[in-house]
Formats: sequence, C-alpha cells, structure tokens
Amino acid sequence: MKTSTLLVPLLASIALAACSRKPPAPTSSGSWQARLDAAVAITHSSTRDEALAALAEAAAEAKEGRVAADAVGRMTFTGAKDEAAEKAAVILARRCETQAARDIAQKITFTGTRDRTLQAIASGK
Repeated sequence: MKTSTLLVPLLASIALAACSRKPPAPTSSGSWQARLDAAVAITHSSTRDEALAALAEAAAEAKEGRVAADAVGRMTFTGAKDEAAEKAAVILARRCETQAARDIAQKITFTGTRDRTLQAIASGK
C-alpha cells in the first residue's frame, strides 16, 4: 500500500475536525451587527436570550464592548441578563477594556452580582 493512500483518510479526518471547531469571531462591525440582528430576530425569548448571551461573550472576547453591551441590553430575562453581563464584563476587564467592563457591570440588576462583578473589575481579577 502506498503512503499516499494512507495519508488521504488521515488528512480528510483532520480537515473534518477543523471544520467542526468554533468559527472565529467576526472582525468587522458589519459582521457583529449581522449577528446581533439575527439574535434579536429570534421569536422565542429564551432562545433569543441564549443567542444574545453567547454573542455578548464572543464580543467581549474580541474586545467589542459596544456589541457586548448592546447584546446584554436586549436580553429579556433578568437572571440570564445578569449572568451574561457578569461574564462579558469580567472578560472585558481581563482584556484591559475596563471602561466597557464597568459600563456592562452597571446593567446588572441584582446588587450582589453587580457588586461582585465591580469588585472583580476593580481588583483586576
């Protein structure tokens, strides 16, 4: 058996594995806006909140504080919104986007969660 016939299945499986990975975050503002528009267009509020929370986290990872704040601000359920805001704010703070982190933390409804998040931002954790 030739080496090339052994490599073809191996390369195909590697390519398939690479395709199943999480896609890279968008880099243009139009891509972020398109994702936000798609999430907001979801009819079912729980599903919409899940999509917006995932978008807020991805935007925070990419240092897109405005998009993260917008996604959090459009969420419906207080508990889910507070959780998404806390995650996004902490991520932004770790990425040295302290002002954006603080702005998002201020959107948190529950005082204990908001204070814990602000404390994490202030301490640089």
